[in-house]
Amino acid sequence: MSYPEGIQIDYETADMITRLTLIESLKGINKDIDPLEDRNNMSGESVSYLEDFEKEDLKNNLKYREALLVVIEYFSTEEQMKEVISPPQKGDSPLCQLTSTEQTCPP
Repeated sequence: MSYPEGIQIDYETADMITRLTLIESLKGINKDIDPLEDRNNMSGESVSYLEDFEKEDLKNNLKYREALLVVIEYFSTEEQMKEVISPPQKGDSPLCQLTSTEQTCPP
């Protein structure tokens, strides 16, 4: 494999790029899993509304998600993992600051 001359990145930058790429993959697989899980648990009973191939997809996607989390954990600090496992809610800005009684965010 040949690399373009003159392009160099340090290990921290490479780790950050890898981590962010893995997180994007995690977001994508979660989008694939959510509708399958919703359909699988529609009635709250043990009856599944998924076709056999969808059940297999769900099983494989769940395994893939677990694998992604293991690798993301390798490239993350404990604090970063908390953000990955419980990401900010819709509308939350990373610039939000918590005060003692309320959350204030820029527009």
